[in-house]
Amino acid sequence: MNNCNAEDHILKISNESDNLKDEDLILQALNINQEEYQSAIICFRDVGTKSLCANRINELELSYQCFDCSKDTSHIICKECFIPEIHKNHAVQIVQMSSLMQGYCDCGDTFMLDRNSMCPKHLQKEMKVENKQIEKNPVFKKYEKFLLDAFGLFYKKLAQFIDYPDDLLENIENIIKHLKNEILDIYFNSNNIYFVSIKDSISEAKKIHSLIFRTLQIITNDNIIWGYLTGKILKQEFQILINKQQFKSTSLLEQYLQNNARLEGCLKFEQDISTFFPLFFQDEDFRTRLSTCVIQNFKNFYALVCSYELITNKNKELTFQIYKDTKDQKLAVLVEKILACSQIEEIKSKNSLIQGAIIQKFFLFMQRGYIEMLRLYKTVQSPVHYQLFKIVSDLILEIPLIEFESLKICSSYSYGIELMAKCKKAINGQINQIQEILEEDFSAFKFQLLNPNSNAFQKLLNESLLIYSLTRRHPCQQLKSCVLYYPSDIQQKEMCLNYSLIISQKMLSSFRYDLKSILLTFDHLHSFDVQNILRIILNYFLNNLVSSFVLKNSCPIQLIAFNYVLNDRNFIIVLAIYLLNYSNSQDAYNNVLELSGLAKSQFNQIMHQILKRTLLNYIIFQSPESFEYYKGDQDYWKNLENEVSLQQVDVTYIQLYAFMFQDQGINHIIQGCIEIQQHLKQKINLSFLICKIAQTDYDYIQCVGSITGNQFNEQFQKGLAKLFQTVFYTQTFYNLNEMRTLLKEFRYENKIDLETLILSSCEINQDNGQLQLKKELKLHIYEPIYAAYNENIKEKINDQLQMQNDKFVELFGSSLEYELKYYGTPKSTLTNIRYEILKAISQDQNQYLLEIILKDLENTLQSNTGFIKQLDASLKILQENAIYINLLYLSDQMFSSNNAKIQHLVDKIQHYSQVFILLDKFIVQDFKTKASLRI
Repeated sequence: MNNCNAEDHILKISNESDNLKDEDLILQALNINQEEYQSAIICFRDVGTKSLCANRINELELSYQCFDCSKDTSHIICKECFIPEIHKNHAVQIVQMSSLMQGYCDCGDTFMLDRNSMCPKHLQKEMKVENKQIEKNPVFKKYEKFLLDAFGLFYKKLAQFIDYPDDLLENIENIIKHLKNEILDIYFNSNNIYFVSIKDSISEAKKIHSLIFRTLQIITNDNIIWGYLTGKILKQEFQILINKQQFKSTSLLEQYLQNNARLEGCLKFEQDISTFFPLFFQDEDFRTRLSTCVIQNFKNFYALVCSYELITNKNKELTFQIYKDTKDQKLAVLVEKILACSQIEEIKSKNSLIQGAIIQKFFLFMQRGYIEMLRLYKTVQSPVHYQLFKIVSDLILEIPLIEFESLKICSSYSYGIELMAKCKKAINGQINQIQEILEEDFSAFKFQLLNPNSNAFQKLLNESLLIYSLTRRHPCQQLKSCVLYYPSDIQQKEMCLNYSLIISQKMLSSFRYDLKSILLTFDHLHSFDVQNILRIILNYFLNNLVSSFVLKNSCPIQLIAFNYVLNDRNFIIVLAIYLLNYSNSQDAYNNVLELSGLAKSQFNQIMHQILKRTLLNYIIFQSPESFEYYKGDQDYWKNLENEVSLQQVDVTYIQLYAFMFQDQGINHIIQGCIEIQQHLKQKINLSFLICKIAQTDYDYIQCVGSITGNQFNEQFQKGLAKLFQTVFYTQTFYNLNEMRTLLKEFRYENKIDLETLILSSCEINQDNGQLQLKKELKLHIYEPIYAAYNENIKEKINDQLQMQNDKFVELFGSSLEYELKYYGTPKSTLTNIRYEILKAISQDQNQYLLEIILKDLENTLQSNTGFIKQLDASLKILQENAIYINLLYLSDQMFSSNNAKIQHLVDKIQHYSQVFILLDKFIVQDFKTKASLRI
């Protein structure tokens, strides 16, 4: 049968397939008789043993995990394969599948589980029938030819309409009908035959695909042998002609993957051939080939589309979407003419991504992704196969990350990358690759810090999969094209902003998981190899993060969109870990500047712009009622293990910026906040932010603690001690079990007695001057949201500190005085970083914040609101800023700064305070006088 006859044959059967029974369909498709069908296919049903279970585990279905038998933490064992006797006394966990985490049973997969842990069905690796005998059978040859011909015709049809998303032509016809534009009508009618042929090709392609899918379903149903053979056909390579001269090696599997996103966008299949993957996985080589094809063709799993909403002069809404990179000239001209119609009053557009159906399922088998990339690197000695990270990163720059659809795509991507990081073999492979890349220079990597200009440094920056996967996975720039229209409803605006926060949290969590998996494979964080990894990552971020900040729009959504840089917080996490052991601000600044390889002005600019973007997030998401995803208050965040909120990461950077840049850093923080607040017409308690970074290390500790395995130095032990005493002496003990959760995050492995840990943390706080809170004050960072468990040991804590519950002191009052007085001794919980920040605050010659406080007081006194309202407003200003004023006063004394600006402004504030006291006495006396007269 020649090629033309074969295509006609396939088209004929695809048109008739709905009316054919299963057996008749196979007989006609393969051109075989009933006896051949029975003897070559049906007789092998229920024959052979599956080497891999791969049973689908659906949503809400129960499955098992055994961490004593697994090689990978993401494994799943279905209830049929879980034999209790095999896993007796093991660390077993029962899992209920969620919609995101649906998967397949890993029993039989030696990549995931120890061989001894497998059920009897999947211990046998060899099939009972010799496959080669079947491969010589004429039926197999006909089946192979049918698949080659059917897929070939399918791709031929697809090429004709590959630029046409689903329903595009129907939507365009509807638009033309409503617009009634003469020029548009003439153009469309003149090309009507062409567009009709497109619709015919779409219809034929859907039928051909349905025929292929149904054929695969019938042939492989309960047939392990033919499932194995089908996978072998799909993966085998053959030569195709491209550009009329050049041949290229490919396979049916690779061709299907190359068109996956367009298949999803153009044809909207309910099912595709990925349904059969678990059966094909009986062939280990198929899994390897699939992983390789996915890595090499990752760009084809996503298609960028532009969605248009047209508002006509009759207030009619018309919609359509088109691929951004369409090459169909007739279609491009047609769209151009539609957008130019005079009947259209308004055009709204936005970009979105179509995600291929296969990639969503492939993430369930992504564990070996890193291993395949390492293998491909060894083959070609080039990092070209790492491009999947950059591909998605570039796509993210094109779409608005404030919608549910973008959230789904980002979630699946983060999930897939995280699965790859869960494979210990893959992580170890990435670390070993460093040695392979450096060869003779590896000793330099392990025993000294690499210079950014050295060949070894640059080689790892560009060739190491470990570095590449951590640096290129998210964009270092703002979005290229933000949403051009925004919702007007307040609730919809908040929803959009919350979507952006959830995306940020998921992306950050994925990065932190990878980073933690890598760092904890080393003996110690202070080793040269860990420090070199951190330095290379920081170098990349500092040389690639965008040095811009946009403050043009008043709408928070637009401001977030135009300043959205996903890699900002990844950079902050790495910087926070790297600076753990720096106690001197100048040393920290000089070291990070040196490793960046940048000129001082460039380095300062990029750090400053990141600060502005961080402050923008901090200010916009401060609303107490909304944006719980930012603050880590929502249930999703609480259920994550050892996670950090976006707010904590942002505050950590603000603190580190103040530490590194000293008084200039304090000025930048205050001026940046003022600039953004004025633009947004939104106010935050700025003095509280400065006090927060100067008086607590909690955000920093939480930011790096779980990643580093709590390898805290003496300084962070002090920070923890301060946190503990703060929580205990709020004197409001509630929210059971949350203190236990907090302490679990920070405890050492040898500290198994929770009570001993708590009491030992109190030993450093045996003076009343160490108390932190008045009972009446309930400020956010010291609210006892972590309190629990201590109800039982409350009296022991009080005995340990030798004081009574009713004794309190002002927040940051004598406590700060005590910390400064005993700094450098075991009695003080003041860390070096906070010490440097306090010194910077006292040495700041501008004191912009203190000037603002004074100006607010003066404006209040000059207002014509009456004595009582003036007094109330003034007292409120003083109450909100008393902690900061006290901090300034004590710091100035401690560091003997003799800062004339501080002394001048504090004297004025003291003067106004005395005026308020006199006013208060006058009002009280006036009230008493009037009362006596009434009597």
